[in-house]
Amino acid sequence: MHVHVKWLAPEPSETAPRGTGRMPRVLRGLESIARPIELAVRWRPGAGCSAFGRMVREVTPFVRTGRVSEERVVRDARGREIGRVRVLGPRRGTGGVVLVDERLVRHREAQAARAQRLLRKALAQFMPRSVNVIVVAGADPEQTAAIEHALLGSVVECWDRFPPRGQRVAHGRADDGFWSRGRSSASRAVAWIRLPGAAPSSRARHRDSHPHQRLWLRDGAPLPAPVASLLRELFGPENPAR
Repeated sequence: MHVHVKWLAPEPSETAPRGTGRMPRVLRGLESIARPIELAVRWRPGAGCSAFGRMVREVTPFVRTGRVSEERVVRDARGREIGRVRVLGPRRGTGGVVLVDERLVRHREAQAARAQRLLRKALAQFMPRSVNVIVVAGADPEQTAAIEHALLGSVVECWDRFPPRGQRVAHGRADDGFWSRGRSSASRAVAWIRLPGAAPSSRARHRDSHPHQRLWLRDGAPLPAPVASLLRELFGPENPAR
């Protein structure tokens, strides 16, 4: 087995969002909606509780039924934007809406593009007749979402498949991922790890659920049992690579 380690350091233009404060508490009311999706949220700082309450009331029907990539904008009586929400896709492991600052979504997208460049660079260095594993090291736990995006592709709605029971549509991945449509077939395993001593973001310090490592094994591309066992021991149970 050969392990290719790459450092996912943010470029100056990819710094994490900051400067406009935390998401208003009123908007957190959307998290009570029983739909397991991730929702990008943008708001006008200082708009006030009354305006944000109006935003929650107006977008609630949309949040219950909106499709991937659709968005809803809310304006006040003077036509000024109070805020907007956009459906990002389903969210595993939750029973309700998960709100994500829109600036963080843009940050993830920049990180995903950089991660895919690193994956391609590692692929070009693969050793023949060997099991090659890519390990991406970084400091920000939010990179796990970016790497999953880079590996599997963007989330899309799939009308050509039967949706899960109780849901109107199925969700899948577009063909823009490192592993999409049989691309990078020599790559079968990718892991992410936060290096010891790497300081998490202020956002991550308030989330005990953030992992220190994560593993993706390519669906339908089995690894030798000793290699798979070692990777699970080092990086934990794998995420479904679908």
